Amino acid sequence: MENNKYVTAMRSIALQAIQKAGQGHTGMAISAAPINYTLFTKFINICKDNPKWINRDRFILSAGHGSMSFYSLLHFAGLLSLDEIKNHKQKGSLTPGHPEYEHDNFVDCSTGPLGQGVAMAVGMALNESYLENKFKQLDLIDHYTYVVVGDGDIQEGISYESMSLAGKLKLNKLIMIHDSNDVQLDSKVCISFSENLELRMKSINWNYIKVSNNPLEIEKAILKAKTSDSPTFIEVKTIIGEGTLEQNNHKAHGLKVDENQIESFEKYFNTKLNNFEFDKEIYEHFESKITARGLEVYNDWLNKEKVAMNNYPDLYNEFKNYVEDNYFDVSKVLNHKELKKDLATRDYVGLFFKQLSNANLKDTIFGSADLSSATKTTFDTTKCFNNDKQYPEVLFGIREFAMAGIQNGILLHGGLRSLTSTFLVFADYMKSAIRLGAMMKLPSAYIFTHDSYQVGGDGPTHQPYDQLTMLRAIENVFVYRPCDEVETQFVFNELFSSKNETRIGIFTRQGLKSGFDTSIEKASKGGYIIESDENPEITLCASGSEIQLMNEVKKELNKENIKVKIVSMVCLQKFLNQDESYIKETLDSSKGIFSSEASADYLWYKLYKFANKFCHFGSYSFGASMDGNQLYKDKGFNVENFVSLIKKEIM
Repeated sequence: MENNKYVTAMRSIALQAIQKAGQGHTGMAISAAPINYTLFTKFINICKDNPKWINRDRFILSAGHGSMSFYSLLHFAGLLSLDEIKNHKQKGSLTPGHPEYEHDNFVDCSTGPLGQGVAMAVGMALNESYLENKFKQLDLIDHYTYVVVGDGDIQEGISYESMSLAGKLKLNKLIMIHDSNDVQLDSKVCISFSENLELRMKSINWNYIKVSNNPLEIEKAILKAKTSDSPTFIEVKTIIGEGTLEQNNHKAHGLKVDENQIESFEKYFNTKLNNFEFDKEIYEHFESKITARGLEVYNDWLNKEKVAMNNYPDLYNEFKNYVEDNYFDVSKVLNHKELKKDLATRDYVGLFFKQLSNANLKDTIFGSADLSSATKTTFDTTKCFNNDKQYPEVLFGIREFAMAGIQNGILLHGGLRSLTSTFLVFADYMKSAIRLGAMMKLPSAYIFTHDSYQVGGDGPTHQPYDQLTMLRAIENVFVYRPCDEVETQFVFNELFSSKNETRIGIFTRQGLKSGFDTSIEKASKGGYIIESDENPEITLCASGSEIQLMNEVKKELNKENIKVKIVSMVCLQKFLNQDESYIKETLDSSKGIFSSEASADYLWYKLYKFANKFCHFGSYSFGASMDGNQLYKDKGFNVENFVSLIKKEIM
């Protein structure tokens, strides 16, 4: 093999780092080395001085446990210090067990949960396709997305969903390389997986190529892939843990490296491991093939950028705004005063989307899991990205998990915002991708509708009560539940303006009353007073549809000369993050707080410390197929029950 010593160096330093860490994933660090070597020395364009350059090629190690193979490349190319290699898996190191995304490193996404790297790669390729077509005259977007996968990635359901869509969309600049070693963590692959991958790939409109684990053969396969009008799957037959005593055995996956394993490795590859020391020529080779070559490509791109700036100044300025996250301010066109009153908040979603469509919003990729007619998140039912690569609405099909993962990829690529939607109850399908996006501090935006028992006849499978609990439990995820058109406009402002947090809007199917003293400005605190008697005895706190119910409760209490204030918790988490003085002032009443939400979320109990007496009423059981309004009342969400609880627990 022509480049054997360079690949061997990658394997050697990975083996030593894993040995020093006392744990790791030895098998893939060895088997995938020729794949990653070929990608980075022959194809992938990155820039040392600008790690997040918009036109760099994207590399996703979906099988993130093979991270040391990737880190070895970065080290030899002068992009990662030897100390970091030696600190693999240690606190604060830049070489964690699985690659972790930061805004200033050479990792394009955090991977670990198998399959999600595939979806994120599809999102990156989709973004590239949209920007390339929209700004074709500038000739500034023209790169590839490469994703390296293992058997676990292609067995996870999210890979089926996302690859199916990628094939339909003909994302031909997406190239997937499979480290196909016939072994997985517990057993041989054939024990649990018997698909014909060639037939599978061809059936979903992917190009399929199969080669040996030789850099020259891999290079030829990638060159061939670049001539295809469809995405390409390259199956590379490898040997897991090659050269160790456990090669070709499932025990090689997380093999502990000891002296016997090293002795076997040294003999097999005719090398000698020498305390992380390598010939200067090894470093010069990688720096020439990766770093210097990448800098040359980057400088050529900078020259093209100057040409584009001079020849198409208006289009270039628009492109620059996209790249610098300087997006259109939707608050300039959204206007709740133009809308009808007393509608379901999902209907306001649709009306605000119409206002955005009239404003020709093009810097945001959006879509739904085949539910835009229900979630109201559509511009034009006759157009979509699926048929026109310059149109921003994607029909994701019934692929909720993939949709969330693809949205992560769109955002990671840069240059576009993204917003996706489905029913709240199906957030369960998406949770892992939502969590990963929040962990990477992506500005993810979601619209979830059909938010309570009042979904009605579709029954308990479609009636959410536990989903808000799950979503609010994730760090860096903020849930918004508006009660009317004013708060819905506020939520839209929030969804389209995030910089580093996940924001989720929750909307009703059933109609809600307008007319409360709601405010876009005051809603920014998360919770605020929308109605209040003088010197209130009781504070009623709620979100979304329960605000309407609390208003009826207030009327009943007022009949008995009980003074009340109502606090709208449009974003409970934001409210709890305010200064304690604001929280106390907002919640203050002489006798106590009664709160309610049609969810099982116990976060409401954090209000307890601000009350003399406190009572919360939530949802803690599955619903039923029946009239939604009646079910809502049967579950205790009615005036009589609330008034009774207030008198019993607080008065």
